[in-house]
Amino acid sequence: MVYYIGGMALPLMVIILFKAIYAPANDIMAGQNQSVLPKIIDISRYMLTAQFFVENIRHLYPSILVIGSLVIMRGYRRLWDWQLLIILLMMGVYFFTFIITPRDLRWHLETASDRLLLQLFPALVYVLLCSLGGEKVNPEIS
Repeated sequence: MVYYIGGMALPLMVIILFKAIYAPANDIMAGQNQSVLPKIIDISRYMLTAQFFVENIRHLYPSILVIGSLVIMRGYRRLWDWQLLIILLMMGVYFFTFIITPRDLRWHLETASDRLLLQLFPALVYVLLCSLGGEKVNPEIS
């Protein structure tokens, strides 16, 4: 993990400098003309976003549910893998981006949630299948 963080330092500095100095404001942060706090404490936004995520996974990616169920049946220890935790963290970032969006939440979910999950789908299937097998995805971590 130390080598990973060390190798990530220079590219991360470049990204931070680009975002801070050169990049134009994005629509999520620039569109916040009111406080984000009411959006964060609004339970209905969480429920609507979770409903969209669950429906997308259930209808568009049932293979994830099948493979995930098989991994769970083989043992929960297989779920504690760095790659899987990173993918779940990315899904969490997507989730909370929808929570604070300045756009109409339903419209934003309808137009973007399936596309964002599609970006994570291949990596998630790969990590779950590796967890299902006898080998660990990254054996030196645990």
